[in-house]
Amino acid sequence: MEPVTIEIVKFALDMQSAQQQIAARNIANADFQTQMKLDYKQPLSRLAAMNDEQRLDYLKVFNSNTKNIESLEYDTGRTIDLASENAESTRAMLEFQALVEALNRRLSIKSLVLGAQK
Repeated sequence: MEPVTIEIVKFALDMQSAQQQIAARNIANADFQTQMKLDYKQPLSRLAAMNDEQRLDYLKVFNSNTKNIESLEYDTGRTIDLASENAESTRAMLEFQALVEALNRRLSIKSLVLGAQK
């Protein structure tokens, strides 16, 4: 697997994990604070405008520091809706799981191909 692909997968997994954590915090703090969200559109827009080498450099730096993900959190100012947050948490968990399963399939296929070449 190419290095840029690995970094993109790390980024996607980190974003889904952060989405799930924010939803869980929103549920836990529903009576005390307003809704928090994660805005990952800015890094995605940047990535879309880059070539693979630039993407790799950007993602290595971004993925190396959890503060980068924390900086994407923002307060919507809205009251927390528990049903919506529960759905958001479940969606993020399922997307995380789907990414892991796709990665596992990809690695299994690669392992089979490499094993057959021996």
